[in-house]
Amino acid sequence: MEPTFPYQASDDYNRLVDLNPGEVRALILRAQFRHECGDYQGAIGDFTTALLLTPKNAAIIGYRAGLYQLTGDIRTAVTEYERCLELDADNAVALANLALVLSTCSDSTVRDGRRALDLALRACAVVSESKGWALAALAAAYAQLGDFVRAMEAQDQALSLAKGESEHVRPEHMERYRNGRPRRDP
Repeated sequence: MEPTFPYQASDDYNRLVDLNPGEVRALILRAQFRHECGDYQGAIGDFTTALLLTPKNAAIIGYRAGLYQLTGDIRTAVTEYERCLELDADNAVALANLALVLSTCSDSTVRDGRRALDLALRACAVVSESKGWALAALAAAYAQLGDFVRAMEAQDQALSLAKGESEHVRPEHMERYRNGRPRRDP
């Protein structure tokens, strides 16, 4: 028998939104579900609708930025992260994610190592260097600037803290830094 959970859950979330028009929380729940199911465009659509109701919600803008990043729309992701940070300058996730984009993007016209380092340092300060994902962003920024010793130090700290916390904290990144190569993401 085929599992029906995702389909039943999808129907439930659709019903929740239908029964609660204009309810931001219902849209957010469905968007998060769609994201988890790999329906990034559907999730972006739900977050966009939620933003029509709460246009200055930095958390929603930041989440949507991450979805744009996942879909490969890097320039829109950068714009969204910037917008998120205009509303919440201490949003550590947006700081770290924007730092990662600016230091690892395969498109050299997007990369900005100095800015990435500033953002990553701010993210680390906000979370008191207690999150592996923030330190991984710092490592990537150092590597982009050619400071592979500091990149390896930050990545080593990130690996010791992360314990499966994030896809951004991976041992293979350390190997790139050891070999004097910055990290590149699609």
